[in-house]
Amino acid sequence: MGTLGVHIMLKWIIIVVLSFAVAAFIFLGREMVLVPEESVRVVDNLESLNIADPAKTIAWLEPNQPVKIVECLNLIDDQVYRVKTPSGIEGYVADGRFAIQRKSFWESISGKRVICH
Repeated sequence: MGTLGVHIMLKWIIIVVLSFAVAAFIFLGREMVLVPEESVRVVDNLESLNIADPAKTIAWLEPNQPVKIVECLNLIDDQVYRVKTPSGIEGYVADGRFAIQRKSFWESISGKRVICH
């Protein structure tokens, strides 16, 4: 194999490695935040999601106060978000209107990445 062949092969190896690196970064998810549009109820476990019992509520998220999403679950008929409040409480969003914001890939480099479908 001549010098030209080695250069072409090296170029393709670099392209493949970079493609795998970019794909891995994309599939590792991005850091996400949940922004309540109204008071949003948070419960401790999945079994309490549809229970209206006030004793099951562990926190309320205030409108326009973003919180980190630490986990995203795809249930049969719904997407469920586990969030972490600024005070450190972790729980599942039970009800209330909210928006999801994904941070850019660059902002997500050092943060907790979440994969949601």
